[in-house]
Amino acid sequence: MTDSFEQEWAELIAAAQEEGEIAFVGGPTGASDDGAFYDYFGEVFGLDVTLLAGPTEDVTARIFAERDQGLFDYDIASLGNSGSTNMLDAEAFQPLEHFLFHPEATDRSTGWRLDRIPWADEGNQFCTYWGVRAIPNFQWLFYNSDNVTDEELASLESWHDLLDPRWKGRIGIGAINEGEQSNMRTQAWLILGQEWFETMFREQDPQIALYGAGREQADGLARGDYDVVLFPSGGDAGMNEAIDAGLPVAEFDRTLAEGPGKEPIQRLCMFDEPANPNAATLFANWVLTREGQEAYNLYTGRDDRASLRDDVPQGDVVDDLWNLAADDRTPVYDTNTEEHRAAEVESLAYLQAVFAELGLVPGG
Repeated sequence: MTDSFEQEWAELIAAAQEEGEIAFVGGPTGASDDGAFYDYFGEVFGLDVTLLAGPTEDVTARIFAERDQGLFDYDIASLGNSGSTNMLDAEAFQPLEHFLFHPEATDRSTGWRLDRIPWADEGNQFCTYWGVRAIPNFQWLFYNSDNVTDEELASLESWHDLLDPRWKGRIGIGAINEGEQSNMRTQAWLILGQEWFETMFREQDPQIALYGAGREQADGLARGDYDVVLFPSGGDAGMNEAIDAGLPVAEFDRTLAEGPGKEPIQRLCMFDEPANPNAATLFANWVLTREGQEAYNLYTGRDDRASLRDDVPQGDVVDDLWNLAADDRTPVYDTNTEEHRAAEVESLAYLQAVFAELGLVPGG
């Protein structure tokens, strides 16, 4: 690295430390899953860290209300698809690439699982990613370990096997008609086709969970309200909590015929008027360096995610996840394509129409 860069980096650190703090915004599990990583960043650079996290609707409503009063208290957002889209629509973010200047953050020719900057927004300028999600299948599948036999598990070879009459009335699904788990819903639409959804919702009588009710859905699975859960509400966090609590909930971790899932994850967006612009710039660069990515492998609380770089140690990432992330035979699924965006719109419109037609009410 050049002397001029080293000086600019040192000056940025000093300016951030003069501000003395940084404020993050996250989704429903942001505090439990990302808090330790943000705190570590604060410890490294001597910054006080605050984190606003919670259900997406609550978080975005609070931010919009504060902005209407002229309050701009946040710096970096790492929200899911719905929250990020709401912020982008409100023009609450600013273009990010101008702020990325650390050579380790900008040079994608080596050391990364992707050879380009993976943008999350259609304009390729406001939000990028710093992690990769890798799971045994392209979407999660959990089951009640008391109700589902070894023989039934062995009989599952494809997602189409879940359309068998054995599973009728015994399937739980997140509120994917509202955009929840939109990327996984869209991948399912592209991989399985509309016919799969037609049979699932018209013949299998699935029970739909409320948006964000991840632990409630996991408890329902443990009680035996259903035998399997797809597109779990709020991701896999609630299910993993149930597993850790010793409840009869397990993840189906054998890869089915449609293959595993791997996609960029963990959005990095900077607010248009950050409360601490130097600290925000420091984090946006640091999180993409080898140091930042190594720290992510050590401090993330997310069981399905690892660093987007492939030149850092495994850290505390479990072996199965690390091996999936590192397997070049499974490409990183790009959600920022015309095909994906068209399928996202088409699948959401279809599901909203089917839910209305069939009277399917999440939580009902």
